Amino acid sequence: MTMGPATLAAIQTANPAAVVDCFSRLPQHWSNNSFLRPNNRYGNNCIDQIDRDYCRARQGQPGRNKVVNSHLSEYIVASSLIHSMDGWQLLGQAAHAHLNGDPDIARHMAYYAELRGAMSLLACQGIGVFDSQHFAIDGKRSVKPIPYRSGTHVFTWEALDAWISQPSASATVLSVVTPGGIAARDWLDAFARLPGQSGQIAQGWIEGWGLDLKQMILDRKARNLSSYRPTAFHSAPATGISQSLAYINDFWRLSEPSSPSGFATLDAYLLRQALLRLFKAQEGRSLLQARRKFERRIEIMVHAIGPRSSASLDWKQFLLGEQHPTDPILLTEAAGKLKPEHKGHDLQVIGRATLMLRLAGGACRQLLHTLPEDERSMLSFWWRPLAEQHGLWPPGNAPSDLSDLWADVEVALQDASNWTANTPAPEQNLSAYSASFPQSMGVLTGAHRAGMWSLGL
Repeated sequence: MTMGPATLAAIQTANPAAVVDCFSRLPQHWSNNSFLRPNNRYGNNCIDQIDRDYCRARQGQPGRNKVVNSHLSEYIVASSLIHSMDGWQLLGQAAHAHLNGDPDIARHMAYYAELRGAMSLLACQGIGVFDSQHFAIDGKRSVKPIPYRSGTHVFTWEALDAWISQPSASATVLSVVTPGGIAARDWLDAFARLPGQSGQIAQGWIEGWGLDLKQMILDRKARNLSSYRPTAFHSAPATGISQSLAYINDFWRLSEPSSPSGFATLDAYLLRQALLRLFKAQEGRSLLQARRKFERRIEIMVHAIGPRSSASLDWKQFLLGEQHPTDPILLTEAAGKLKPEHKGHDLQVIGRATLMLRLAGGACRQLLHTLPEDERSMLSFWWRPLAEQHGLWPPGNAPSDLSDLWADVEVALQDASNWTANTPAPEQNLSAYSASFPQSMGVLTGAHRAGMWSLGL
């Protein structure tokens, strides 16, 4: 099923200003320890309620639109935060399954993490994904039904693909990624020869990081292979523990809360990859073929942007590949295109899900920061019990700064590194590692930590 002009037009009616206005009304409910007003028509069993309110002429009986616009719009914008956090939790379950030698469960969980990230990103733009009837927030207290009756998986990808083709959408994505605390859009505009060329990068990111959503639409058998078929008949071999720990190490190094905007290391690598891609598209030559020209353009861009360098990161050297020349494993895997039956495919899906959730969390963070700080703080009714439920701290003993949660990760990473370096290769296996560090598995697969950092909580 392909989106027609009416569907595309409905998606384009999604109004970011109306989303911000709707989001501004939520803190009055947060103060009562609830995401939504108690009588929100869609707070429980939303799919059934939408079916009743927006009858789809079932059984030949025409219906009429009885949707409560203000209630549904609040549901959509509030869901952006929850979809994002749910996605990070699913990602952690994917990482846990991967480390436990179960690539099929890892792929399954990572796919749904990627899906939730995409749904969160769409909700931030005012596009609500439901079962088979979807909506766009097109004005204050107003939602518009989208005339496209596909299910969640199909609609999410096609809506995301349609949305990112708009210049305003590219600008949004490029404002979320902030290398050196500066929007990627500013970096790329300073590098590009013509206005608007940076939009190609945003579209490429969505196309690449949503690859599994797109492929699973085209090949539902591949998704069903993990979800419903007996795994022993088709499962690829599990990845070795040392390679898995190296991958998890890269995940956390890229997710370290090292800047006010978060994900500073990841964003720097994304910028370097984007510049190389943009240069080749513009010049028809790679860095190796035209190094001097690339270096000159980097110099001009860095001079125009004026980012702060440090002992660990000199921007010119880094962007030229003279400093930290090797891309992290997670980014390399995320760009891969293995088939589900191949060893390591689960790592590729985990990588793409991580990047999609980075965008979604960043978009949610921007939405949260449209509120005053005192209103943002009311959201603690949600995330504090959630963190305690997952054992991040004892009840009532939350850290003053959530970045303090990094300390446990740092210890677990160092333990894993020392174990890999000091354990002979024939003796490196999951059982030996788990026996040596029984607490580390929970820390290293607790991706919801990164989810909290991504929201700026």
